[in-house]
Amino acid sequence: MSERGWRWALSAAMMAAHALPAVAQTSKRLQEQVQLCAACHGDNGLPQDKLVPIIWGQHQGYLYLQLRDYKRGDRKHEQMTAVIEQLEREDLMVLAEYYSKKPWPRT
Repeated sequence: MSERGWRWALSAAMMAAHALPAVAQTSKRLQEQVQLCAACHGDNGLPQDKLVPIIWGQHQGYLYLQLRDYKRGDRKHEQMTAVIEQLEREDLMVLAEYYSKKPWPRT
């Protein structure tokens, strides 16, 4: 490997090593948020209450827009408002992506 290639590989490895704690922290935060969502939306994607929407398998954009609207106050729901107040915009994007990749639950 050339010196330039070696330096690039070392630089990439160092950046990846520094990113690991951030990824682990993001993963832990996501799991905490997922547990909070599951309290109403269900561990297996099926809410106990038929009035609670199914979020597993929905489109990422749709999920993000709903979360954003709760965050802005355009949509109102006492429990969702309490949950959303704790989240940042990045959290909304991560949650929307996470749930969009889940399979639609079997009813």
